[in-house]
Amino acid sequence: MVTPVSYGDRDREGLRGTPPESVHHSVNGASHEARQLRSASAESCDSGSRRGTITVELTGGLANQLFQWAAGEILAKEFETEYSLDARKLQQAGQRGYQLESILTSDAPVVSLGRIERFTWRGGAYMPSVSRPLLRRISMVASRARHLRSSVVCNYAEARDALGEGKSIVLASFFQEPQELLKYRDFLRSKIKLPEVRGQVARATGGEDRYVAAHVRRGDYVSVGKYLATFGICSESYYTTALAQANRDLPVLIATDDRAWTQDFIDRSEFSGSAMISGFEDHYSDLSLLASAGYLVMSNSTFSWWAAFLGEHEAVFAPEPWFTDRSREHGLYLDSWVKIDRD
Repeated sequence: MVTPVSYGDRDREGLRGTPPESVHHSVNGASHEARQLRSASAESCDSGSRRGTITVELTGGLANQLFQWAAGEILAKEFETEYSLDARKLQQAGQRGYQLESILTSDAPVVSLGRIERFTWRGGAYMPSVSRPLLRRISMVASRARHLRSSVVCNYAEARDALGEGKSIVLASFFQEPQELLKYRDFLRSKIKLPEVRGQVARATGGEDRYVAAHVRRGDYVSVGKYLATFGICSESYYTTALAQANRDLPVLIATDDRAWTQDFIDRSEFSGSAMISGFEDHYSDLSLLASAGYLVMSNSTFSWWAAFLGEHEAVFAPEPWFTDRSREHGLYLDSWVKIDRD
């Protein structure tokens, strides 16, 4: 049986997690998740400690999942309790799937539809009378039943109040509260292992190990109307101004989801001789590229936010405003960032 991450005496003795190859993140690697969560709660009550457990409902892409995971880590550490990651919403149509397995060094178990499907196997024989749509329905019903037994919370304050009363909780929001994460910056960094990219960067830049990195986020910000209305995009003027304020003597590497637009920008800019698009094919390496730079030019994306949070940059340049819909602003900027008009 996979045991949820627990922060108790072991953490105080300096436990830092296990190597990625031994992490129990596989969505098919454990069973009876409902029993696991119930038994963990029962054990807490039996001990007289009245410690509630934490279930983190994951949704969104890599950066959003990192915010949600971080909330589970932080709250479990503060209350010396256990947490699990519930990835079932990520299996629904339109979702992006579980994206943390490759980079986390902590061993939080992941609850997914795949584990419930295992209940239909007996001695290796599949029970064809149970369909996948029905299993998804069972999964969602089980999730709602757990909500009835737990307090559903949407921010750190609500979570702390409920855990302080010994309640089990479900984290059901994005938990994008930077000041909470800053308190645990080194702790969270120690639990994320990004791919090593400096060798590839040095080859691309002719041996230069210091560089300026920029993130150009367009993609669904341009193609999906509601995202364009909510977030908007950073202009060429923003990138030109921000890159000009960074170190002009260094090469510029750009991670982007719109290579055609970015290459056209490079060709027409004053940086055409020193700028190039990242050659990486995966977003984990792009995140590492951005985090490892000497200077970072962000987009209005939480992917950029995590690059700034994980790195040790000499300067970080951020677009202002973050949202076209300014009513959605909620304190994502860090004090050390240089804000530049994005329009």
